[in-house]
Amino acid sequence: MSNMITETEQMKQRIIEFSESHHRNTEARFYDHIHPRFVSCDAAEKTLVFAYDFDKWGSNLREIVHGGVLAGAMDQCMGILGFWATPGDVIPVTVSMQTSYLRPVPVNATMYVQAQVTSAGRTLQNVVAKAWVDGGSPDKPALTATAVYMTKR
Repeated sequence: MSNMITETEQMKQRIIEFSESHHRNTEARFYDHIHPRFVSCDAAEKTLVFAYDFDKWGSNLREIVHGGVLAGAMDQCMGILGFWATPGDVIPVTVSMQTSYLRPVPVNATMYVQAQVTSAGRTLQNVVAKAWVDGGSPDKPALTATAVYMTKR
């Protein structure tokens, strides 16, 4: 048995460490309310899946999760993936993000977000994501998003 760690395992460690430190340093901010749970990642495919649990704090009057909260979760997952894909410790900054809301996300639902880096240059990254609720399917997403992140030092 080898002591060599796979690229995907290295990716997982870097993402979990960054995500946990990110939340320790955001006291009383928006991201205190949306804590991602690591589900999976794949270094070769440049993908990351996080799970998010929502409760009433982020709901609207119809008992569904507010679109801004959902967009925040999508941006967080894509940005953390972008951090992994950027050499060094540069935290990517969102330049633009387009989100499509396809199905409601009920309060107390678990939402899964799968992000993928589609291109990464010296200064910009393109990332796509899709989200679905527990019991649903990635093939029938509740949301989709595309984003551009600046990674220039």
